[in-house]
Amino acid sequence: MVELPEVPDDYLATFSMLPQHLKDRLSYDDITQQLIFRGVEEKELIGIMSEADRDLIQETFSKDEHADFRNAIDDLYAASQQGGMSQVGDIAEPPNPDWGLAISSGPSIDTGWVVVGYNGREDITEPVIVETLRVGCPPFRGAIQVIAPECPFDEQITLRWNGDCGGDCGDLEFFWQVAAGDNPDDYDDVDPDAPAINPNNPWDDYVDPERNSATGWVQGQNEIVVRGANVRTLTDNWFRVKTRGYSSACGMVVESDWTDAQIAEGWIKRVKRGITPFDQRVQDFTDTRVATYVSMIEQLGEPYSEVVGFNCDADYLNSLGLIELYQAVLYRGKSFTLDLGIQYPPADQALILMAGQLADFYMLLGNEAFGDASDPTVAIDTGTQVNASAIFAFQDQL
Repeated sequence: MVELPEVPDDYLATFSMLPQHLKDRLSYDDITQQLIFRGVEEKELIGIMSEADRDLIQETFSKDEHADFRNAIDDLYAASQQGGMSQVGDIAEPPNPDWGLAISSGPSIDTGWVVVGYNGREDITEPVIVETLRVGCPPFRGAIQVIAPECPFDEQITLRWNGDCGGDCGDLEFFWQVAAGDNPDDYDDVDPDAPAINPNNPWDDYVDPERNSATGWVQGQNEIVVRGANVRTLTDNWFRVKTRGYSSACGMVVESDWTDAQIAEGWIKRVKRGITPFDQRVQDFTDTRVATYVSMIEQLGEPYSEVVGFNCDADYLNSLGLIELYQAVLYRGKSFTLDLGIQYPPADQALILMAGQLADFYMLLGNEAFGDASDPTVAIDTGTQVNASAIFAFQDQL
């Protein structure tokens, strides 16, 4: 953490533009006036800021009035670094009880063993525990970790290789590939290592728009962010990655095996999963009230009539009807696909998914209206016979 007397006036708006893996770790305490960068254990995000993390934060806070904030990020980057140990016999002494919550081999220059002791202080009554860890070859294969945003309306999603690299993956090279549609590994007749030009191979080399359209082996690319008005944002995509580097320990530059394919759900599906008729739309029950809808008619709400703000404020989100919300998402998806003349089957499937859900909602309303109009227990006087078939549909239910 570093001292920062105040944050920029547009801090919250600009902060919301950061990918989720940075939102989870970067925070500002306005009471102590400190900018904080911490790890998140449940998401396996370590509290060491990499150069890529620092650069992405500073690129996001790029205005002239953000200069003090960018300087604080430089200080926070330096404060988060740890020198590590490289000599046989080095002993790490924790400067405080919170030190050393994670251990990493980092950019190892040799194979060997690491001995870790726990509960060694005299004031700890628990028995001493000693563990032995081996650092060796081949390289860690790892897996892809999906870090989805907390707000369903957020269009960006992060895919991150789960190796920690000692806090900085700048010395490793990464090769990402992507495939749309079903999981390519589910088909026995597909050779996952076939060249990309092979029409039977569903994998394509990923072109990263966040890194000047870099593709193939890219240094330090341990994570990719899918966002923006493009078809990949809408669609389900499968990703895999392999790494190479750190040649000293293994005697040569050794590539790791491909990770298992990992799906990254498209934006429309994430909205549909996050906002449903059956679950609370806001999961923070400490600062927000529980939504107490009493009927599906109330949840479906009014017809779509104007632009809907994609805002996850609890009161605003709970005030929206599902029809106007889903319709706004459908129009947003169409705006950077069909409206631009783009015909891409996976994107079409995502739009059809949302359109089909809207059709189900309207069918529910139609059935409810039919039931109300057919109710023989409703008394109608002679002066309202013209409106008798419709006057009671949804009356006092919205």
